[in-house]
Amino acid sequence: MEELIGLLDKIAKDIEFHSAIDDGDEEEIRRIADDYFQKFKAIYKRIDRHKYSDIAKYIDSEFQDTVDSLKEMMNCIIGCAVKNEYDQDPKDSDDFQCYQKINKLCDHIELEVARYSSIKRIELVAQQHTKQEQDVLKLLDDAEKNVKETETRTKNLSQQLISILGIFAGIIVTFSFATTVVGETVANLTKTDIAYLGFTICLLGLVFLNVVAFLMTFVTKLSGHSFSKTFPWLIYTIGTVTIFTLTLILYFTMR
Repeated sequence: MEELIGLLDKIAKDIEFHSAIDDGDEEEIRRIADDYFQKFKAIYKRIDRHKYSDIAKYIDSEFQDTVDSLKEMMNCIIGCAVKNEYDQDPKDSDDFQCYQKINKLCDHIELEVARYSSIKRIELVAQQHTKQEQDVLKLLDDAEKNVKETETRTKNLSQQLISILGIFAGIIVTFSFATTVVGETVANLTKTDIAYLGFTICLLGLVFLNVVAFLMTFVTKLSGHSFSKTFPWLIYTIGTVTIFTLTLILYFTMR
């Protein structure tokens, strides 16, 4: 039986035979097919019959292309046997007996090829289903992560918004307080207290500028932005130095 399987394997992988079929070279096809027929005849003289299980094992061990090629070439061999009229020989002749056995072998091969192809299609569908299932699970995991991240961001955003609103409320209160204090200070000063008035305004302005700078810095940290890009350091520094210098000058002027 191993000899028969070896012959089937040789037929399935015979490049010359395959090329002759592709080229449609009838003379070459008939020559090669008849040569294989004679080899089958020699093997079937040594074995009574082939085993269906061995044919199934061989086909299961090969790739789809090899299996399809074997089916095509075996049909070609049996077709050439008919053209050579081996099926018309006396029933007790070797050619007729070999034709009958090869014909039965072709039927078994076709059945196994059909079964093999069905299994491969089922495996392909199963692989596709598994891949789709994995893709869906991955999408669900990603969606779950995104939902959790969104919930975390929303929670943090709510806290940041509350803090920012509180800071801006503080800025407004500071503006209102500064305006009220300056207004009352100006109202209570006489025209001769210009230096004191200027000193008071500069001092309040210095305090107010630093308070606003502190609040704006806190806002930038809550919003996740860079402080150096959000707040104008140069303007703050120049403003602070100018007001502080003016405050000192007015202070010593009053004395």
